[in-house]
Amino acid sequence: KVYPYAAYFLPNDTSYVLTHRQDKCHLDEYDNTSAAKKSTYNIPQSLQSYSIYVDDAKKCLIPDKLNHRLVSIDKDSKIEEYKCKSIQEPFSLTFLSNGTLCVTDWNKSHGSSGGITIISEVNLKEKQ
Repeated sequence: KVYPYAAYFLPNDTSYVLTHRQDKCHLDEYDNTSAAKKSTYNIPQSLQSYSIYVDDAKKCLIPDKLNHRLVSIDKDSKIEEYKCKSIQEPFSLTFLSNGTLCVTDWNKSHGSSGGITIISEVNLKEKQ
């Protein structure tokens, strides 16, 4: 069985769908007008995610809860990894209107039920 976990729609009639199949994540790009699959992104097999963000350059940002990181994958399957001190179990993400990234984190190590981490581009570059 294939389980859809997240979808992201771009204004150019393209969508991205993150699915889980046999405990592995898969990310596919679709043409919204024909519903045809355009491409498949090669993502790390150990990645465990429930959310995606895709920019206009078709670069995907994926929170990896299992490996405590954010993973960026471009259309050529080039992978960049971001590990930050403030991200422990990233679950979902969104961007504020000023470009700041908000990550919902399920880290319960401090007796809490998780929280929200706000990360700027500077924080990502400095791995904070």
